[in-house]
Amino acid sequence: MHHILALLIPAWGHTAPYLYLALRMLEVDPEFVITVVQHQLVVPQMEAELATCSFDTTRLKIVSIGDPAIDFSVKSVEHAFEQVVTGFLALLPSFVAPRSEGDWPAPKAFHLDQFVVSPCIELLRQSAGPGVKVVAWFSAGAVSMLSHFADHDHEKIANDVYQDESRRRGRSFDEILEDIRMAGNGTDVISGAIVKHPGAPDMYDWETQAHGTTVSPGFGRLFVGMQKFAREADAIVVAASPALEPEGVYKNRDFYRKQGKSTFHVGPQVHAECWTPSETSKVSDERLASFLKTAVESYGPKSVLYISFGSLFFPLTTPHLVRALVETLLDLEQPFPSISQSLSQRIPLIVWPVNAEQPLNAALVSSGPRPVAFELFQIRTGTALAPTLRAPTLKIIGTEADAVREFKNVFEKARETAGMKMREAAEAIARELRESREGEDRSEVARLAAF
Repeated sequence: MHHILALLIPAWGHTAPYLYLALRMLEVDPEFVITVVQHQLVVPQMEAELATCSFDTTRLKIVSIGDPAIDFSVKSVEHAFEQVVTGFLALLPSFVAPRSEGDWPAPKAFHLDQFVVSPCIELLRQSAGPGVKVVAWFSAGAVSMLSHFADHDHEKIANDVYQDESRRRGRSFDEILEDIRMAGNGTDVISGAIVKHPGAPDMYDWETQAHGTTVSPGFGRLFVGMQKFAREADAIVVAASPALEPEGVYKNRDFYRKQGKSTFHVGPQVHAECWTPSETSKVSDERLASFLKTAVESYGPKSVLYISFGSLFFPLTTPHLVRALVETLLDLEQPFPSISQSLSQRIPLIVWPVNAEQPLNAALVSSGPRPVAFELFQIRTGTALAPTLRAPTLKIIGTEADAVREFKNVFEKARETAGMKMREAAEAIARELRESREGEDRSEVARLAAF
């Protein structure tokens, strides 16, 4: 029996893909068991989601930690993550203690979310012993992994800037770190430099954060912790597939192979039902299920438009543009086809990137020989209100009127030839992803389960 313990953070975009990955490992390895440690804020949602899945429930355990009364939001994200690490370390001795006969063995590998900070790894190795494997879980793509953790050492750059008074310009160390993260070009200044990523289109540095405003004062320091983690981990798990990111996956493997690390590119991790397109699917959230049922009963089929911005990076600074998007959709005389986040369902996208890896992901899926998304530009703010290399003649102003014009233009294109070509591309990519899921991705999952 091979036991893995996973430590996740209270962010659904990180948690749900790992849950689906855990179920895949249970599927491919009958000797595999797993314990998942998570903040109490998210555990009920995890349990509801798992209730819609088919798996051997005797081989998966969930351990709750943290304060359930915490006000989790983008502004308090660092505090919530700290509670996860603190709670995990408090329970660590019990996780690695000798077991009674019939119990699961002590974990031989620990899968830790990318946001878990470096000291946690050091204490884990001390408690679990030198033979334990520490694996970094990265829930986004291969190109994003490289851009965030491999291209530049944020702490080293910040130290160089901080020690030079003329470059420091009165900023604190944390403020410098955040400026480096926002610049995305290996410096602390957004200068219009062209940033290159394998397999993705070139971008100006101001495009790496579509909403040119910081997320949280402590986010720059979190990034430093993630970079350290990636350097210290024994292996890297990335939710990427060569079917979607052939160059990115190759570069990622090559980069970490030279560092002596194993990499596992396990492919996009979504609910098993997403790989079998159907007119109906299970909804784990009772409020959402009730809303959808009422909408269908009141207005008929295909009457609901689902818009998802994620759990962390919602466009908080531009609620008027979100409202304008909805109003524009409601004003359309013709119905607009359904929009899905998952290419596994063969449906193209309209993308509204905000922060972190989202702008790079948006550029990746909306460009190249087989684009499967329309990217919105007039929703940008702050320093990102500047030219884009992907549409050199476009003037990005960012007013509500400009955004509404773009919304209408994109919706019209989605119903015309451009939209049809994207649907064809999405269907082809979905087919390739399915083939990869049962081929190379499955082999990667099996290797990971045994690692």
